[in-house]
Amino acid sequence: MGKIEPKFSLLIAILSAVVVTACNLPGSALVSVFGNIMTVGTFLFPLTFILFDLNTYFHGPDSTRKMIRYIVYSQIFLFLITWSIGHIANTDVYSMALRVITGSIVAFFVSSLIDTCLFSKMNTHLNRKKLWLSVNLSSVFSQLFDTAIFSAIVFTTILPTDQIIKSGMIILLIKIVSGLVLTPSLYVIKSMIEKTKN
Repeated sequence: MGKIEPKFSLLIAILSAVVVTACNLPGSALVSVFGNIMTVGTFLFPLTFILFDLNTYFHGPDSTRKMIRYIVYSQIFLFLITWSIGHIANTDVYSMALRVITGSIVAFFVSSLIDTCLFSKMNTHLNRKKLWLSVNLSSVFSQLFDTAIFSAIVFTTILPTDQIIKSGMIILLIKIVSGLVLTPSLYVIKSMIEKTKN
């Protein structure tokens, strides 16, 4: 396994943390797409799976699991800040933001660990070939968990069950499409890293 320089692993961790944090910031939480409520993270979260898979490709799953834990710690910190502001402001905006961040943290943690495990096994099984296939198959399966967990935490008691299921299916479809669209970035970043190594 060709390991990359620690600075690249750190860069991947920072980029992932920025994406996750941007999705959870109060005021940018919910949007309506085709009449369905979803978060900005629906479009951006697939990028974190690609970044984690890249790190797993070069450094192995243990390194990525450690990265995931640190990002979760940063999101818990964001949760505490949001809770403090919401407690002082006493507004519904921050109350909803807390639900979004809570759902995001739990869904992110579980689905990212699943993605890392699946990608590592697929990548080994395919002898580190067909990287795009390992990335997309592991992402699709883990995004199913991500969507189910997030929707259950955020939308239960807010939306009817049938609407949660309908929105969840649309969110999952958008994530899968976003992941496919972002797949070329996997090879661009991989190529940049490998050129720097040589």
